[in-house]
Amino acid sequence: HVLGVMHWLPLVLLLLDAHPRVLFSPALSPPKHPPLLLMLELGLLADDVEDEESHMMDAATSGHGGDKEAYRNLLLGLSDSDGPVPGVRRKRQAVHSAQGMERSVCEAESGWVTNKKTAVDFRSNTVTILQEIQTQTGPLKQYFYETKCRKPDSNRKGEVQAVEGASCLGVDKKHWMSRCETKQSYVRALTSDENKRIGWRWIRIDSSCVCVLLPSTGNQVRHRAHNRSKVSR
Repeated sequence: HVLGVMHWLPLVLLLLDAHPRVLFSPALSPPKHPPLLLMLELGLLADDVEDEESHMMDAATSGHGGDKEAYRNLLLGLSDSDGPVPGVRRKRQAVHSAQGMERSVCEAESGWVTNKKTAVDFRSNTVTILQEIQTQTGPLKQYFYETKCRKPDSNRKGEVQAVEGASCLGVDKKHWMSRCETKQSYVRALTSDENKRIGWRWIRIDSSCVCVLLPSTGNQVRHRAHNRSKVSR
């Protein structure tokens, strides 16, 4: 789906107005690394990356090269799928806790989605994603970085844990029932509705894998019996 030339929306605002999980890029493929915000949260960036980012922002806002140059500066090192990731380093992760090796209760997988065609907006309407946008300086592609629970391996036999729909790791089954579920959050994206009206809309995308806990049936029965005994006294 292609949008006409957008004289009303400067290129710089496309980035400034976008959620960290939404990327507008002239590159034909998405970056090889996660969004900058997620990299910061995961501790994958060097300490001086904030200074580098500030320098790029200053160059973009004070330069006289026009929108194209400002947009290029903003994207420098952050959306070039072929170039190296600037200032990136993997901080030494603690792989052992006091009790042993650290593991997530649910296993998640993340990646850039390049072919997202439709989504559900905040009004529960299905809208069409604008995959490519024509601008005065060339086409931009709209990418989404999504996180979801890992799917079960169909070839694996026996009990499966920590994947989509399965029980979580490290949960006391005597007291709790657990299930790994993919959760969604809202991001703003350029979309088209059923009447071909184009604009920014809040849509839902996969953003995390969480462990849902429910009291086990046996625990509920014991709890009710305990409450009845207290009342009878």
